Amino acid sequence: REYDAFVERFGPNGGWDDVDHKIFKRILMRSNGDYGRATEAAANEMMQFSRVDVIAHARWDAEHEDLLTRKRLAISRWRHAKEERRRQQLAAEEAAAAARAAA
Repeated sequence: REYDAFVERFGPNGGWDDVDHKIFKRILMRSNGDYGRATEAAANEMMQFSRVDVIAHARWDAEHEDLLTRKRLAISRWRHAKEERRRQQLAAEEAAAAARAAA
């Protein structure tokens, strides 16, 4: 929910158009995920943005990635819990069927 509200508020690219955001992400990958290095490189390469704009976008992207990771972890935990409940219910049903058969 937090991720969805964040994207709804700031958009999927943090207010940047898709092309500029992809360029920033490429620079970030080239910087091995180091936002400091990526911000420096992006400020030098993406002259249409001020250093302040690049820093703000880097902060937005870092928060976006953090929220996305937390969302994915929550979904994974939910799926595992759901599967565990299904396994427990199946085991209980098998035990009940075995008890009925033994009676």
